[in-house]
Amino acid sequence: MRVAGSGMWAFTPFTPERAAQEPGDFCSDIQKIRRVVGWQPATGLEDGVRQTVAYYRRFKEHYW
Repeated sequence: MRVAGSGMWAFTPFTPERAAQEPGDFCSDIQKIRRVVGWQPATGLEDGVRQTVAYYRRFKEHYW
């Protein structure tokens, strides 16, 4: 909400079916891809969220 300047969120627990499929807590780590192919992200998280929000606002008629 801070990056977008608007919006809201609400906690919704998983349905029992989804909970059975969910692998649990997950934290990604790019160390292997960085080591193997030399890739690392060029966009920070906050800027990426800002760009994503701008995209959906621009093309919202295609999504909602």
